[in-house]
Amino acid sequence: MQSKMFGVKTWALSVAACVPLLSISARAAENLADRLAKAKPGETVVLPAGTFLGGATLPPGVSLKGAGFDKTVIDATGADAGISIDSGSNAGVSDLAIRGARRADLLVTNAQGLTVSRVLVADSINGISFDNVKAGRIENAIIAGNRYGIILGRGADNVVVNCTLANNGSLGISFPSGRHAIAFNNCITESSMGVFVADTNEVRLDHNLYFTLITGSAAGQIGREEMTDWQYLSGMDAHSVRLPVAYRDAGAGDYRPANPLAWAADRAVTSGWGAEAFEGVHAPERDITGAKRGQQPGAGAFEAKVAAPRPPDGQFTVKGDEGVKSAGIFTTDGREVAYLFHNLPLRKGNYPFWFPARDFAGRALAAGDYQIRVAESNLKWTYLGWFGDNGEASPWSHTASCGAGWVAFDNHGHLLMGQGWSEDHTNLRAYDVKTGKVAWDFGGEIFSCRPAPGEGDTAYVLRSDDKQGQVSRVDQKTGGVIPFERAGGKVEYTLRPAHAEKAAGFAYLDGKLYLSDETAGVIRSAGTTPEQFADAVHIPAPTVLAADASRHLLWAISGEKSLLALGADGKTVAEVTPVERPAALAVRDGRLAVASRVTGKVHLFDSSDPAHLRPLGTLGTGDGPFGPFAT
Repeated sequence: MQSKMFGVKTWALSVAACVPLLSISARAAENLADRLAKAKPGETVVLPAGTFLGGATLPPGVSLKGAGFDKTVIDATGADAGISIDSGSNAGVSDLAIRGARRADLLVTNAQGLTVSRVLVADSINGISFDNVKAGRIENAIIAGNRYGIILGRGADNVVVNCTLANNGSLGISFPSGRHAIAFNNCITESSMGVFVADTNEVRLDHNLYFTLITGSAAGQIGREEMTDWQYLSGMDAHSVRLPVAYRDAGAGDYRPANPLAWAADRAVTSGWGAEAFEGVHAPERDITGAKRGQQPGAGAFEAKVAAPRPPDGQFTVKGDEGVKSAGIFTTDGREVAYLFHNLPLRKGNYPFWFPARDFAGRALAAGDYQIRVAESNLKWTYLGWFGDNGEASPWSHTASCGAGWVAFDNHGHLLMGQGWSEDHTNLRAYDVKTGKVAWDFGGEIFSCRPAPGEGDTAYVLRSDDKQGQVSRVDQKTGGVIPFERAGGKVEYTLRPAHAEKAAGFAYLDGKLYLSDETAGVIRSAGTTPEQFADAVHIPAPTVLAADASRHLLWAISGEKSLLALGADGKTVAEVTPVERPAALAVRDGRLAVASRVTGKVHLFDSSDPAHLRPLGTLGTGDGPFGPFAT
């Protein structure tokens, strides 16, 4: 379609007035416990506007109702819990605010059928904590300024609907355990993580709005920042969105959304993303202020309304309900001008839009004719697992992709892969060649890690950076550290030889460890007892080292030109140039593999006669040792 471009003006959000929370010092605090002491199951204790001392326990089956979340305040300063509920059924807490508890503003255990509605809980470690609650419901609540917003542990059939969770530092909603929990139509913003789910088979999430550093995380997985990543991993939140929300005055407790959608001046950023019902559960008919909700309610506790300042610049049509939609502005000859939005789960219908003032490059839009192009997609992805590593979900030392700088095969069917610094604090992994899984890992944070298979069941690990180098001995079967023995029964767990930080290569052969120093032009050696690497063989610019235990030969790349085979006495047995510019090598049982920077392939040789290598073939497609990976 085509649409004429008009000038763009500013707009404002219009919502019913919200009275700021009462200052605790503005009312004489009353002892809430006195009011609750005489209440019996089935009764409701009604509190007028004012401030009341927290730390009270609500008797089983007794409900508590205030004059409004912005009028009745429970001051829980100094108390472990603002309001505690232990056992009972079919009670409710509504129309009040709870603030400042040390542990939780509202702590509920072993209850059934409890409804929490139109409340504000703030400034605690936990906002609302449900422990072993059955058929509980939290609706039209504002949970703000806590460490954790809502925690639903154990229990069953609990619901969180149309709540605003803002600025809860660590986490919005947590489902660490329990069965069949449902959360929909919620607005979750300004937390490190939006939602945590221990078991995605026991939780149902959808029609939520997130704007947190990490949208969601499932147990055993890293958190997913983007909405699409979280959707594919969890299989949930198919109709949820990730959009920025600005509040009127969060510091004063006013959590009404204050910004419209960038492309829709008639629609608040939270409007229309919710559902009347989800998984057989109905959303509340009115919001926290009593305003009527429609068939497509908004996300969060407030049903925000927007008054557009001028008519729209045009409209576009969405043809289907399912999937995501994207829309952009283009010139009539097909050049991109700006995008309106990407991947929003808009429902079927016609949508008015307003042009942005500038294009994608920040340039003012000129008057003229433009096209609006809409793309609809219902493509579904199935999450299978990690790629770039072994596919395991936990622990962390098994999950992150391994930047393998140095590799070696040990004597037990393990591929030892050494990597540099990593966020999972892993320097070395041993992969089981048969299963592809991690057999064991060796922790550390040093930048370079190089393995060298040793005698019997041992392997050696050189870890180095520009300041230090240290050698450890590990069990090839388990990865456990094997200490070095000293005279007098003393042991050391690492060797710290001089010049190890400068090592370009590392190998073990016939009871000795070898380090190559490219700059100094030497290969240093030492026994495996704690001593310095002293014995030196001088060769030009030695880099990669590899030992062939069956032939008692140490191979080295010299000056990126030739390969040298050295005997146990340090003398050169052979010098050969089988490939141009050798980059890496490996050797075992009379078979040698050399990677060439010129051909981009791995060349295989029979090295039974080191001076006369016999070609056996090549691996790779010639795209280079540091080029694209190909098979």
